[in-house]
Amino acid sequence: MKKIAALSVAALLALAAFASCDSGTKYVTAHSVFDSTSLTLPIEFDSAHSGGSFTYFTSRKSLPELKEELEGAEDFSVVSIQLYEHCILIEKEGLRGILNSYYLAEAGEAGEDGARNYQFGVSCLETSVDCCIPVPLHLMELDPADLETGDFYYFFPDTAYPAAADAEAFAAYYAKSGVFGVEQSGDKISVSLKEGVRLSTGVAKYGGTPFALTFSEDGEQNFVTYSVEAEQ
Repeated sequence: MKKIAALSVAALLALAAFASCDSGTKYVTAHSVFDSTSLTLPIEFDSAHSGGSFTYFTSRKSLPELKEELEGAEDFSVVSIQLYEHCILIEKEGLRGILNSYYLAEAGEAGEDGARNYQFGVSCLETSVDCCIPVPLHLMELDPADLETGDFYYFFPDTAYPAAADAEAFAAYYAKSGVFGVEQSGDKISVSLKEGVRLSTGVAKYGGTPFALTFSEDGEQNFVTYSVEAEQ
């Protein structure tokens, strides 16, 4: 019987964002997992601070309002801005045909003064001290309270984590990135770097190790389990 672990969304953002902020110039920035590019959000916020390698900031605007602000910003060139229940997915072209994904996510409930807490970064779950893997935040089952606490959790092998989508959706995400080759067999997808893809060093702890995600169901809830794939 698999152990079902509560997913800390802080873990998704903490490792790969390498975000910076400056409340004087009003920006928050995150760096890609795959290359040397980055994304800066042209938004207004009340306050901001770095939380390790990601950024917390507060705003009195809701997620839909922040999405509208991003869509109306000048010189904010991205491929898409998509709104989900607890996060905004922003896709931006990187180097050599790479499509980078950035996430603006709710971090707890709004305070009595109307201020809302958010995190901005990229999504990478740590599987060991030396490695993390990119995981699509918008396809995971999110709990904003996990971001608010700042708790850190590893993405342990052979442990089922709540997912908001099935194997086909995850496979499509990795294939769309331009970085990965994906093979699917039933409820399992195997993910590995495409031949010729080179990752920038020092950006994140994802070193290109092949991995697999296996999907299961318990009632109406989907779960995803990570495992290491043998090098071919």
